Amino acid sequence: CYTDPDYKWQEDKNDGNGWVDIPGQKSLSYHVVIPNAAPGKYQYRIGVLNKATIGAEQCRIYSDPLTINVYPPPDLVLAENTSACIGQPVQLRASGADTYLWTGPNNFRSEENSPVVTQRGAPSDDGVYNLMVTKNNCPCFTSTTVKVYVAASVQSMADVKVCEGDAVQLSVQSANATHFKWEPSEGLDHDDIPNPVASPLVTTHYTVTVSNDGCATLKPTSSLT
Repeated sequence: CYTDPDYKWQEDKNDGNGWVDIPGQKSLSYHVVIPNAAPGKYQYRIGVLNKATIGAEQCRIYSDPLTINVYPPPDLVLAENTSACIGQPVQLRASGADTYLWTGPNNFRSEENSPVVTQRGAPSDDGVYNLMVTKNNCPCFTSTTVKVYVAASVQSMADVKVCEGDAVQLSVQSANATHFKWEPSEGLDHDDIPNPVASPLVTTHYTVTVSNDGCATLKPTSSLT
């Protein structure tokens, strides 16, 4: 038991420098502050020596180290937007954490990572779904916006005729469609718009697929002669 102890705090940042004295820290307690801490292991210990033997550092007795582990934030995978088709299941999907807590419209709550909100999606399920996750006890907060789409509809198209060397504009009448894909693309000025200009060299059977972000596709067809 030292009657006149001298205290010294040290830290080891596990950066290859070993134990290093912390300047000015000579009391029994030390308030640890790690500004902008990088992920890793940080260790601290206190050494005690009788002031009568100052200079004989080999006689200083050190405590067992206190270890502080700094973990990186969760590497969370979650889409900013989640789409579904009316009448079909609405499912949220997240990964990369240890625990999950979802909350959302209509008092929705789930602790699954990828819960099914409903088996039959409706516009009332639209909205922001908030997610709190933890990884190594570190929390992270994020959200995804759900949109339930009405199925795209499309009208049948009649065949059209065009003379060799001329061009004709195709047009598809649709509702709730945001994406268009014409096949084949040969002879078209664009293959991803509702009304491309066609100038085929031979008789060509064009098919257009219409869809939106949430619903399955429909395929009306048109041929050019």
